[in-house]
Amino acid sequence: MKTITRILLITTFTLLNVITAVANDDLPTPEPIKDILYLKPFKLDKPAKHFWSADQPHVTEGWIMVLKVDPQYLTSRQTAEYVLYVGQQTAERINIGSESGNVIALVPGHSTNPDHPEYLDPTKTIIWMGAPALPEQIGASAILAEHDQAQLAGIIPLPGSQLDSALEAGGSHVIHQPNKTELLRWMITLIQEYAPQEKGLINRLEPK
Repeated sequence: MKTITRILLITTFTLLNVITAVANDDLPTPEPIKDILYLKPFKLDKPAKHFWSADQPHVTEGWIMVLKVDPQYLTSRQTAEYVLYVGQQTAERINIGSESGNVIALVPGHSTNPDHPEYLDPTKTIIWMGAPALPEQIGASAILAEHDQAQLAGIIPLPGSQLDSALEAGGSHVIHQPNKTELLRWMITLIQEYAPQEKGLINRLEPK
């Protein structure tokens, strides 16, 4: 009897997840984020692949961001999921965020040299959730199309007051790590602060 009850509970839970995923496919995009809570530049000695791109470019610097997002866009999925865009770039979501509404993300882009052609200036950059997609579907033309749609929808850069607060939370010091693994371990404290519900992620990132 206990086995049957357990099977029924698992089946019900699975169906609820499927229903939620289907319902969430109808969410409007582009959708602006609600707030930016943390902003800090990072640098890596060893280049790391940026997997949320069809080209998978190698990254040596960028921004760590904590963004407040409507949790409906953050439901964990086994298929295409809503994509977080920062300017003409995709962000790598480190956590899920569906419970906290906070997304901790790595955003490729030169963060220390304003004269560099790939410099990412948060004060002039729009941030939004785009249509569901798989990483291999997000090439340069797809990102440009999403960016154009976001601008047409009236999405604008975040207010200076929000950015100032996020920069104050992150501090001006560049976090410099030898590789991405060490950077993610350094970010454990951010997950504990902004997404404490995600204990499984914290356990996976902690040194063994």
